[in-house]
Amino acid sequence: MTDGGRRLEEALKKAQTDPEARMDFYRLLLDSKVYVAGEKERKGANGGEPHTHIKQWTQRDGSLAMPFFATVGSFKETLGESESYVLIPVIDLFRMAGEATLVMTTPDGAKDFKPPEVASILASLVPKDPVSAALQKAIQNPGGRPAFYNALINAKVYVFGGNGETLEEGRTEEKHLTLANGDKLSFAAWTHPSIEGPVTPFFSSLELLNRAARQEGTHYMAFLGMDFLKMAAGLGRPLILNPGYEFNHLFSVEEVEHIIKASKMNQAVERALKPGLKVLFSQPENYPYAIVDALCDFLPDHPAVAAAYITVMREAAAEAPPILVIGFEADDEGEVVKMFSAAGELVKNHEKEGQTVDFALVRPGEEGVSRHFLENAEPFYRRKLVKTPQAPQKASSAKNEQERPEIRPGFLGRLKKIFSGRRPPSGPSLPDSDGQKTKP
Repeated sequence: MTDGGRRLEEALKKAQTDPEARMDFYRLLLDSKVYVAGEKERKGANGGEPHTHIKQWTQRDGSLAMPFFATVGSFKETLGESESYVLIPVIDLFRMAGEATLVMTTPDGAKDFKPPEVASILASLVPKDPVSAALQKAIQNPGGRPAFYNALINAKVYVFGGNGETLEEGRTEEKHLTLANGDKLSFAAWTHPSIEGPVTPFFSSLELLNRAARQEGTHYMAFLGMDFLKMAAGLGRPLILNPGYEFNHLFSVEEVEHIIKASKMNQAVERALKPGLKVLFSQPENYPYAIVDALCDFLPDHPAVAAAYITVMREAAAEAPPILVIGFEADDEGEVVKMFSAAGELVKNHEKEGQTVDFALVRPGEEGVSRHFLENAEPFYRRKLVKTPQAPQKASSAKNEQERPEIRPGFLGRLKKIFSGRRPPSGPSLPDSDGQKTKP
């Protein structure tokens, strides 16, 4: 442990003068054990589990400080030979700190870890739930916004509120309510520095809500995301998802209404062609690069899609308008059908005015559009970009080969990622559909 402690002291010394070394210091710190003043019970009281007692010092301003050390030598040099100590993992120490300021002390100086920084470090260790993971992707890449909305409306979310009763501070308890006509729910209201008036906080996981409950100390309720949005829309005030954490998002009243409306419009409706109806398939005359690029960035997050195709379908009748059909070859058709809502929102943001776009499942051995895709078209997307033998192709003229559009999977999406730049660690935001950014 001595060598490891010295490495930690050296890492802190370097991090204090070199910003690029700070991440290495934090990683090493979280994997370390450190020495703190205190003692560990040999036996727990009344037969319970033994506890570790950590000594704290009161500072001049009345706040508490808890020093810790990377080596025994640093501990004894600072606190004396007679002071007892315990060796404890840094993560456990951070979880025990409460409102105390942790102070890492070395022969070359000290580093304070105040409660907000400790809370931020602990939050970074929380496994991301599907909604917060989708939010992070949507912040980093605008193409992930439909997937984030889809994850949100189908997941369980948590909100402070109930019927006005409160608990002892620092505790939370789920509130189970049987609502009758006329019953009302009360949601917590917080202030936000960037807007006037209150906002309603909600969380994508119970663990994130519990961390915020240190200040709130109240009941909470759990809802399906769409149900919560519909109830919250009646309040007429903004919502904020996961406030206080690195990836959070402030929803305006208009954005909430848009999500609710879009979810109704993008519900998948199964449509079958009439028996005996003759249809023609062809390559799009004006290849929809924007749609293809957006889907190539979107589909890797949906591993049930093995391949994706595109074609134009026309009924034999001259007056029938053409339909752009996107076909998905699936390992799990149920998962792909669930994806249709988010994919529909994505396509809608990139389709031309007046264009009709349909989705289809590509099934081997099935006639119609499935047979056309498998025998006459190349996929514009294939999972993991693994190069596979081409499906049998019908004979085509040299002219048709020359007119075939160049397929550029994900090209525009990759450019977006390259030039997106780094966002600040606090206050990330989702880009609006017109390219503006909504600051949380």
